[in-house]
Amino acid sequence: VPGLHAIMQRAVEQGVEHVQLGMAHRGRLNILVNILGKSPEMVFAEMDGRNSEFHVGDVKYHLGMSTALRFPPDGAASLPPHSHALTVGLTPNPSHLEAVNAVVTGQVYSQQVHMGDAHKSRAMGLLIHGDAAFSGLGITPEVMQLSKVPGYSTGGTVHIIVNNQIGFTTDPKRARSTPYPSDIAKAAGAPIFHVNADDPEAVVRVCKLAVDYRQRFRNDVVVDLVGYRRNGHNEQDDPTLTQPTSYRKIRSHPTCLEKYSAKLIEEGSVTAAQYDLWRQEAWKVWTEAFARKQSSKEAASHFLRSNITGEALGPEKATERPIEYTGLVLESLQYVGRRLCALPEHFTPHPHIQKLLEARRKMFTDAESRVDWATAEQLAFGTLLCHHEREDTVVAGPPSVPHVHVRLSGQDCSRGTFNQRHAVFYDQVTNKPHVPLQHVLPGHQDEFQVWDSPLSEAGVLGFEYGYSLLNPTTAVMWEAQFGDFANNAQVVIDQFIASAEEKWGQTSRLVLLLPHGYDGQGPDHSSARMERFLQLCNDDPDTLPGTAPKHRKLIESGYRALRAASNSDDASISRNGLLSFLHDFLADSLNTKGDEDLEGVPAIMDNLFNQMGAGEEGITEKQWERFMVQYIRRHFEKDANMFVVNVTTPAQYFHVLRMQMRRPFCKPLVVFTPKWLLHHRPCTSALKDFSTSAFFTRVIDDGKFSDNTRHLSHHPQTGEPYLLDAPAIRRVVMCTGQVYYRLSQLRRSRKIRDIVLVRLEMIAPFPHDRVTSIVSEYKNADLVWCQEEPKNMGAWAYVQPRINTAMRSMCESMGTGMVREVQYVGRAASAATATASPEIHAAEMLDLAENALMLDDV
Repeated sequence: VPGLHAIMQRAVEQGVEHVQLGMAHRGRLNILVNILGKSPEMVFAEMDGRNSEFHVGDVKYHLGMSTALRFPPDGAASLPPHSHALTVGLTPNPSHLEAVNAVVTGQVYSQQVHMGDAHKSRAMGLLIHGDAAFSGLGITPEVMQLSKVPGYSTGGTVHIIVNNQIGFTTDPKRARSTPYPSDIAKAAGAPIFHVNADDPEAVVRVCKLAVDYRQRFRNDVVVDLVGYRRNGHNEQDDPTLTQPTSYRKIRSHPTCLEKYSAKLIEEGSVTAAQYDLWRQEAWKVWTEAFARKQSSKEAASHFLRSNITGEALGPEKATERPIEYTGLVLESLQYVGRRLCALPEHFTPHPHIQKLLEARRKMFTDAESRVDWATAEQLAFGTLLCHHEREDTVVAGPPSVPHVHVRLSGQDCSRGTFNQRHAVFYDQVTNKPHVPLQHVLPGHQDEFQVWDSPLSEAGVLGFEYGYSLLNPTTAVMWEAQFGDFANNAQVVIDQFIASAEEKWGQTSRLVLLLPHGYDGQGPDHSSARMERFLQLCNDDPDTLPGTAPKHRKLIESGYRALRAASNSDDASISRNGLLSFLHDFLADSLNTKGDEDLEGVPAIMDNLFNQMGAGEEGITEKQWERFMVQYIRRHFEKDANMFVVNVTTPAQYFHVLRMQMRRPFCKPLVVFTPKWLLHHRPCTSALKDFSTSAFFTRVIDDGKFSDNTRHLSHHPQTGEPYLLDAPAIRRVVMCTGQVYYRLSQLRRSRKIRDIVLVRLEMIAPFPHDRVTSIVSEYKNADLVWCQEEPKNMGAWAYVQPRINTAMRSMCESMGTGMVREVQYVGRAASAATATASPEIHAAEMLDLAENALMLDDV
């Protein structure tokens, strides 16, 4: 703690304004209280473990905190009049000890970018490690080797190794191959200071020196704090079982406090009486804090206010789901497209790039021009840089004002693994790079960054996740070289991306781009493991939104809270009670106490009463339940922990990227991207599908809106539709991803007219409403799910119960007795993701496509 205090104080003296701190759980509560100033009574209250019935939360020594600290100059007794504050953020972490390192580094880099800290001197990372974890876990060198890489360098991190000379029960000689746990840092060229943890003054001097070095040389630096662990790994652990001789010595060794206090008393710096008084005062502070602790249990009304947004109180119908229009006027699209195809004077492009640009220019000729996948992505990036709000009128000339900063990172991502993106052009004479997205609207656009990352998944993905946390209006994207390789970052996905909001309230708009598809390239270049991401999604497979157990609990608790607020003895919510609740709710939402900002509350209340069908006597429990079920269904995406999509058209890809930045809430987005479709002629979209009134469609029905092949749905001479009318359709084939194009090609070649193909573009959270709406049109059809992945992989295990739940609901609402259950068509279950034989792959693809389209029974 004295060493950390010294680091903070010296950082302020050296001009640092922000320190981002990452550490494991050991000693975390100590630092939260004694460095960051968290109140002891809050710690005691949280340790009760009964804070809320509505949040999962996490153990208290995983939680984070942010605060502002002020320090007097070294040697001064008080703060100067105009001293600046140091903001310190402690990042939440899981028990996967070093995983937080990458996240903190990304947070620091993001802070530097948004502060305009080009010299990397105003924001600094501070990481505290355990000795066994620092030397034993691979994420440590992954992150340290980013320290000088362009696009990732933060100008150095200060590392503190709490060297207890033991890892749980493992001795150092069995935990590493080198004398010191810090030896691994030599590969990054970081200086290492070894210091005796029993000498607080030496620790303080070394910690100050570490900050001085970091600020002078902009490099990582390591302090190896050599000490020991006095007790076991936890409160119940007995260390003498495995280290009997070591712990006999430790038991007889005086504590650091005892040694240092004896030194101070001996030299006359403090008297024994003063020391005893300080101990008594400290004990009194903790005892009184424990006595004052409260359970701090979250009330249902507070949870209701924090989770039912103001959209529930608006004028829209309670059964409508908000649609995010992400299209732009044609002229704006054409303007951005032309800028993306422009080259600077005297630039010599590669012949392939010259041909590419000629093809891209043709894509912006008119509304019917066909746009491919990579160009749609460039359009999304370019318009995010220059557009924020939807434009309702045609504009001639440049797009609107800049807003969104865009960052793309990953292995080989500037060119693209599949030679499709070409975000950077290189002059063939001078090798000088040109980035078109940095010149869409010079002087009036936000920053675009594209970085080819080192060969690292866990370190780089953790970095990008950390970068995304600081500013929710930043579009941060990480692309895997192949989606298969994302499993190298599974800890980051499991512990941060999928669960951080539930555990810590930590939200992110990070986008994962994962190339996925079965193209005969073998088991390591076919699957991004869709099933793993879907298994992490938190929607209930057996209930519709609004009827899940957590929703029932919210509805019932909310009604009780509103009844209590209305102070009514009746079994209903009175108008006056609701008026009081709305007044307080909106005052909290608007962060205002002025009545002039709340003049519309009575009108809102009248609107609510009308929506619920309530009379003057108040709102009954049934009316409240009906309204809340509709509201939850309308806003069910807000409950999702992340979004998983497998889009099949360039326009859909464009819209989902833009929608990610337009949502009123922050959620991670996982996009399974194609490979062979990147150069597949049918996988294009008309430019008009990017324009005004267009939006992301969660499910695409044959020949309907968002179907990029609808222009081929009628005979060119006769105008006759290729598909029969809905009553004559005998099968609905649902699928997701590129398998649609295999099925579509075979259906056309076999002239099959009585089977429709329905594409599930957003897999999670599952779009029950759209699936029900589309399937209900084909009353005489059976229902199958077709996928190219093996049966135990892909989306099948996720979609099967959810489709069947939707079908049960549909049949109940239609009054039909027989429930249509979805059947499976695809590869058999397998231990490996795919075959390495192109011949076997082709035969399997033909077989599953024929089974989906030709058989009467599956």
